[in-house]
Amino acid sequence: MSPDELKQERLRRGMTYAEFGEWVAQRLTEADPDGKEVKPYSRQRIYDWENKIVPVPARVEALLLRDEIARLERLLKHERSPAVGHEITDDEPGRQELAEKRDQLDDAKRSKHRSKSKGREAGAGDDW
Repeated sequence: MSPDELKQERLRRGMTYAEFGEWVAQRLTEADPDGKEVKPYSRQRIYDWENKIVPVPARVEALLLRDEIARLERLLKHERSPAVGHEITDDEPGRQELAEKRDQLDDAKRSKHRSKSKGREAGAGDDW
């Protein structure tokens, strides 16, 4: 997820930096299987993410991508309902956007695992 997409997501929801930080923390808390509370992200942290000062954490990116995928699936289901009379095809813009978001989520998951394994490999060979 790019910083521009993050900003668009915040603006689409009509939230300030602080409200968005609270909302993200609340959603992460709800998603935690242990129920561990996540402290709200500060206004400055959200600003830093949107302005490429600090990278967006993988779990925040994954949360937002899952939300976007769910929103697109609901939208496609509604737009393509039998009452409307449309058949679902893979070449429609909404379907393509959904596929792109799923790919981004998969990439984010893979990069998260890759960075952890690289750290272990780099530390294993150090004989300082």
